This record gives sequence, C-alpha cells and structure tokens, in this order.
Amino acid sequence: PVERQVMIIFAGTKGFLDEVAESDVAMYETELDRLMETRHPELMSRLAEEKKLSDELAAALDEVVREFSHQFVAARKGAAA
Repeated sequence: PVERQVMIIFAGTKGFLDEVAESDVAMYETELDRLMETRHPELMSRLAEEKKLSDELAAALDEVVREFSHQFVAARKGAAA
C-alpha cells in the first residue's frame, strides 16, 4: 500500500536511514512496518485516508520513526559486536 511507501520514503528523506547499513535496509523496513501495524495502526490509517502528510501527521510519524531508528541502529551495532 501507498502508506507503507510513504513511511519508508519519509524515513529516508528525513535521514533516519543514514546510519543503517545498506545490507540492513530491508530488515529496517520490515521491522518498521511491523511496529507501525502493531503499535501505531492509527498513523497508517491516517496516511491511507488523508492521502497527504499534514504537519501534525508528519510530526507524529517523525517521533515514532526517530525512536524506532535509534533503537534499530543500537541493536544492530550490538549484534555486530
């Protein structure tokens, strides 16, 4: 669905993928998608319904993706150690 594409493009354009190894991008996308479906389905629903990224929706998405990205990068660095 388009809302999933918007979510990963958002993460990339906001710099959240900058610290993610290229080999981990598919895992990042899968895990972010799972997080959004299980813990933030309302954001995905709003993306699908509104079909635009309002300032309020962008701010909410930024908060969730920022926290997820920090945790993902930290976990991957820990796994590599």
